[in-house]
Amino acid sequence: MHRCTRIFRWGLCLLALGLLAGSSTPARADIAPDEPPYGTNPEPGTETTNVRMMAETVLMDVTGSYAADVTASFTMRNLGETEE
Repeated sequence: MHRCTRIFRWGLCLLALGLLAGSSTPARADIAPDEPPYGTNPEPGTETTNVRMMAETVLMDVTGSYAADVTASFTMRNLGETEE
C-alpha cells in the first residue's frame, strides 16, 4: 500500500509539472514609451537645457547586511532666462 501511495504522489507531481509547462503562452512586446519631457538629458552631449547641477550629496546609512537608507540631495541652477 505504501508503494502505491508513493507512485500516485509522483504521478500527481509529474502531471502538475506537465500542466504548468504546457499552459504557458508566448509573450508579446508592448508599445514604446512616451518621449521624455522637455529638458531631460537621456544621452550625454545632447543637452537642450540651461539647468545645471551645482552640487550633489548622497548619504548612505547601512542598516544591515543587505539594507541601507539612502538620502540624495541635489542643488540645481537655471542659467537661462526661461523657467524649466
